[in-house]
Amino acid sequence: MTNKCFTLRAAFIIVLLSACVPSATATSFDFFEASSAKGSSNWFAPDNLNAYNAWRAAIGEVPDFGEDWDGTDWLGNPWVDNRLFDVQDIATAIFVDGVTFSNVGSDANRHAAADDAPGSTDAIDRFAWRGDVSGLSTIFFPNHVDYLGFYTFDTDNPVDYFVQFSNGDIESIGGKETDEDRYRFVGFVNRHPTAQIAAFWVAADNASRYGIDELQWGRTPPPGAPEPATVWMFTAGVGLLLYRKRRQHR
Repeated sequence: MTNKCFTLRAAFIIVLLSACVPSATATSFDFFEASSAKGSSNWFAPDNLNAYNAWRAAIGEVPDFGEDWDGTDWLGNPWVDNRLFDVQDIATAIFVDGVTFSNVGSDANRHAAADDAPGSTDAIDRFAWRGDVSGLSTIFFPNHVDYLGFYTFDTDNPVDYFVQFSNGDIESIGGKETDEDRYRFVGFVNRHPTAQIAAFWVAADNASRYGIDELQWGRTPPPGAPEPATVWMFTAGVGLLLYRKRRQHR
């Protein structure tokens, strides 16, 4: 598990302001999707980077949290192939920020697990989340969020993405297919006037097994609220000013 941005992507982040527009807009969220017809042969292909950078520009910050199923699990143990993490089976499988995962409704032997090659496509690094046609790959955000983004691969056919808001509203949008040995970035940014994102799921009804990897999510500060680094700099500045005033009065 990682907090803030994945370092493996840092070398490729070149913000393209001219591409900072969503692929589509639902009523209450913006949708960013790499433009390739059936995915790209690598995750850092230009179309994936363009979509990722547009999403990053839209959220306006480094993502707060991430999960890539490569380092250690929620218990601090190294991830291994076929490691189950579905909250249907393991109620204590609670990740950073309280997030939980499940292939909701899937066959009992096809619950959410780490896999080095979901479907028949390699994970981006070591492992990825293995989704399955028999269920809905679902993320639960108990601490409601404003955005999420990830890479998907080997869905074989178009998919549907669903966003559930904290007031109970549900909206969906269709996504492109991503073929075997192909990768696609997708991102979502909340535009609901009064609610945040409480849950999200992927319905890949015509897939077999597919992958989700390099997930990132977080919350944007309220309008006018400073970023944490700004708060730290302000506090440090006040402290330095008080220190100087004390010295002047000695």
